[in-house]
Amino acid sequence: MISKPKKPNRTYYEDFVKGLSSSNVKRVYVLAGKEEFLKFRAQKLLLAKLIDPATRDFNYDCMAAAEVTAGDVIAACNTYPIGAGRRVVRLTGASKTSPSFRNQLAGYIHSIPDNTTLIMNFGELSTPLSKFNEAIAEYGVLLDCRPPFANRIQEYVKSFFAEFELIASREAIQTVMDVVGTDLGELYNEIRKLWLALGISATITPDHIRQYARAGSGNIIEEYRDSLGKRNLSRAILIANSPLLRSESALTTIFMISNMFKDIYSSLGPTKSDSYRSFPQSKVQVYISNFTKSDVEKVFSLLFYAEWEAKLNPTPSQQILLLLSYYICEIGKYDGANPFPSLTKLN
Repeated sequence: MISKPKKPNRTYYEDFVKGLSSSNVKRVYVLAGKEEFLKFRAQKLLLAKLIDPATRDFNYDCMAAAEVTAGDVIAACNTYPIGAGRRVVRLTGASKTSPSFRNQLAGYIHSIPDNTTLIMNFGELSTPLSKFNEAIAEYGVLLDCRPPFANRIQEYVKSFFAEFELIASREAIQTVMDVVGTDLGELYNEIRKLWLALGISATITPDHIRQYARAGSGNIIEEYRDSLGKRNLSRAILIANSPLLRSESALTTIFMISNMFKDIYSSLGPTKSDSYRSFPQSKVQVYISNFTKSDVEKVFSLLFYAEWEAKLNPTPSQQILLLLSYYICEIGKYDGANPFPSLTKLN
């Protein structure tokens, strides 16, 4: 009698979060479904659990499936961790890979080293995912990130207010849903705006929501510029780290991009906290004029993905990154795949 192929049990986001602290680390985590915001949150939780931020530059690879082969992914997984107990490899766009790519990777999963974890991001729970069913059932977790039912949206909104330490009445919670809708990412972004505008521990009223929600959604660049112009780097970094301002396909580490601006960095010499402000704009503009679309994507990617610990005292390289991204916006150099969903141009 021929046994049926195994199918993995689906884990839903709430159960995943509850069990993450107590569960054993798996070889592979597959994040699938239409709700991109939940996939982003799950990925962030996984990285916090699996990898030390101090060694992340050396032990974390984010690879876009359209730009690599299955062999590249396997080689990354087989690389021994440096100065840490675990290495993480993340593959985005996995649902768009070829059958041969998927076959090769599915056959490899049982051989992933114990000190490596592979995270695969699928767009939806679709046919290409079936190639990994048996491997996931035995060695991994399938996280079903489908949009939550309507009666669960309110619970997420409550948690977003709590995350920003904002006090919101039931009426305020309903108002933000009425104004913004049910998209979790948009709800999170609008509540973040309330926090930026009103500060921590503020009591949010329906009038506040009507004033700030949806207002200025096309002006995030101006908000970012204003923060830099006022030398408020902590606020600039806060804006840049919003989960909705992320470029999924761009490269993600400072190591990969350091050569692109090392001449600017080295020319600063001994730096002070306001070096980025005094650096000649003309020299930066000349430098940026030679950027390709890929270069610009890398700058934005680094800005969005970097999780800087010293937010109030950025390192010189972080100051330069802020400087570059600011002037890219200023001179309108960026015209590629826009990481700012609410904008059609940066000008």
